[in-house]
Amino acid sequence: MTLLAVLCCAMTMVVMTACSNDDDNLAPGVDKKIVGNWFSDVSGMTYAKWNYGKTWQNTEFKTDGTGSTRIYYLIGDNAIGCEKIDFTYTASASGELTMTPTDRDVMTAKWQVVGDELRFGDGDDIDLSFKKTTSDMAAKFDTWSKTDGMIEVPQPAKYTVFVYGNAGGRMDDIIEKGFWEKIQKYLTDHNNVRVVCMYKYGKDEPDAGNPFKGKYAKPGDIVWFELTDKTDLNKIKESGLQAIGMGEEAKQLKICNPNTMRMFLEFSSLQCPAYEYVMGIWGHGSAFDAMNDVPGKYEIKNPTRGVMADEWVDDEWMDMYEMNDAMKAAGIDHFNTLMFHNCYMGNMETLTQARTFADYIFASAHVLSSNGELMTGFVRGLVETGDPVKAGGLMFEYSTPVWQNSYLAEDEGIIYNGDYKMIRTDKFEPIVDAAKQLCDRLLALYPTQKDAIDRATKSVYRVEPIRGNESLKFEWEKPFFDIADYAQLLAKETGDAELKTISATLDNAFKEAFIHYRDVNYSKEHLDHYTLSVCLLNHKYYSHNYHNVITPEPLNNYNEGYEKCDFHKLTGWGKWLDTNEQDLGNNPQKGSGGKLL
Repeated sequence: MTLLAVLCCAMTMVVMTACSNDDDNLAPGVDKKIVGNWFSDVSGMTYAKWNYGKTWQNTEFKTDGTGSTRIYYLIGDNAIGCEKIDFTYTASASGELTMTPTDRDVMTAKWQVVGDELRFGDGDDIDLSFKKTTSDMAAKFDTWSKTDGMIEVPQPAKYTVFVYGNAGGRMDDIIEKGFWEKIQKYLTDHNNVRVVCMYKYGKDEPDAGNPFKGKYAKPGDIVWFELTDKTDLNKIKESGLQAIGMGEEAKQLKICNPNTMRMFLEFSSLQCPAYEYVMGIWGHGSAFDAMNDVPGKYEIKNPTRGVMADEWVDDEWMDMYEMNDAMKAAGIDHFNTLMFHNCYMGNMETLTQARTFADYIFASAHVLSSNGELMTGFVRGLVETGDPVKAGGLMFEYSTPVWQNSYLAEDEGIIYNGDYKMIRTDKFEPIVDAAKQLCDRLLALYPTQKDAIDRATKSVYRVEPIRGNESLKFEWEKPFFDIADYAQLLAKETGDAELKTISATLDNAFKEAFIHYRDVNYSKEHLDHYTLSVCLLNHKYYSHNYHNVITPEPLNNYNEGYEKCDFHKLTGWGKWLDTNEQDLGNNPQKGSGGKLL
C-alpha cells in the first residue's frame, strides 16, 4: 500500500468515526455506560489467596458484547501470576449484568455507573468498584501481560485439599503408599477436587535399626506438587523448589515454621484456587503443651510445639498460635475442613484455640493409628459427593475395618485404644460453656467434697499411658484425660444434683457437635465412648518452677503458659488445676489391664 493510500484510508476512518453513532455499534443487550476499560484493587478478594503483594483486576467491556478480565498477582511491582477470563455479556439499562465465560460458570450481578465508577452490588450494598483505566495503569497492565513464566491461575475448583507436613521413619512410606498412590486414580476432574501436597521427608534412620524408607525422594527433601491421576510420582523430587534450582535451600526450610506454611498456602492457592479449602496436617502431633505453646512470633525463642513435629530439625514443632499466624498471613479466614491426621489433637485446649480455623475439624484424642486410610477415604468421599459431611461418613465406611485393625499391634506387645471424630465447630461453644460450669462447680464443692472429688479425679481415663510398656513419664507430660468421663465420675462420686445436670449438658453438647465418630477398644481399661481430652494434674505440678530443671528449658512454667490459652480464658480451668490436690499417676489408661476379650 502506498503512503497516499494509507493516508486516504486513515482520513476515511477519521471521517467515519466522527460521523458514526456509538449506539449503532452496540450489540443487543449492551448498555453503553458499561462499555470501556476498568480497573480495581482486588487484594484479598479473589479465590486465590495472595498477601505477598497487591492484586489488580483489569476488565474490558466491548461494544460487541465481548469482554475480558485479567487479574494480576504481584510481588512488589512484578507480576507472578495471572488469571484470565474471556466472556460474552449483556448489561441492561435496568442494571442486570450477565457474563458468560468461555471456561467457567455464568456470572450475574447488579451493576451501576456512578460518576467515574463502575459498581457491582445492589443499592448501597456494593461488593466491588472499578474506575476507568488510567494511562499509567494501562501501561502497567501492558507490562504485566508480557511477563514470562507467570503462574497461569486457573478456574477455581470446588475444593482444594492442602496436605502439609512431615514425620519421617515409617510415616514416609505411609504417605507414599497409603495416600498419594491410593488417591491418585480419583483425582481426574480439576474443576471438582484438587490436591496439593508439601511434604518434608524425615531423617535417614531417625530410630536405631529403622532405615530410611522413602520411595520418591531422599532424606530431608521437600516435595511440593499437585497430585492428579496423571502425576508421575517418580518425578516429584524434581518439581517444586527443586525445579527452580532451590533444592538445597528447600532442605533448610522448617515445616514447623509458620512462614513456610504461609508460603505453601499462598503459592498453592494461586496454582489451585478453589471456592472452598481443606487443610490436612500429616505427621506427628502432641496437642497442647503449656510450657512451650505461647502466643507470639515464631522467632521469639525456642520453637514451640503442638500441631506437628519436624523430625528433620530436632525438637521443633508448630503450635496453634503459629498455625493461626500462618493462616491469617496467607489471607485465609478459615478452612472448610481441617483434618488433623496426627495424634492427640482431640484436646479441649487445642481445639478451643482452633475452633475458628474451620467449619469442620477431624481429630483424635489418642495416638492416631492410620496407614493413610482416613485421609484417602475423606478425599475420595469429597470427590464423589462434593459434601464434606457425607465425605466424613464415607471415610469411615471405606476404611473399616482396616483402620480399626491397625490399632492392634500384638507383635509389639502393645494393645491400643483409639478414636477419630468429625466435629462441627459451630456447635463447639456449648462444650466450652459446660466445661466452665464444671470448673466453677468443682471449685465451689472442693472444700466440702474433697474426698469424693479426689476419688473421681484418680479414676478418670487417661488417653496417653504414663506407665507400662513405655518408660515411666512425668505426671505433667501429656496430662490428657477424657472430660466427659470426668464429669460423669464427679457426678457419681459426689451425688451432686448440679454436677449431674452439668454432666448431662456436656454429653448432649458432644452429641450435637460430633457428626461422625468411631471408637476403638482393644484393652480392658477403656471407655465405651471417647469425647475430648482435657488437661488434669496436681497443683504442685501446675505451679512448679521448671526453669533450669528440664532440658530444653521451657519457654514458661506450666501455669504461665496455660493461662494464656483461650480454654482457660473462657472457663477458668487453670484455677481448678491450681487447686486440685489429687495425683493422677495411677489412673486407668490406654493400653492397660490386658487385652479386651
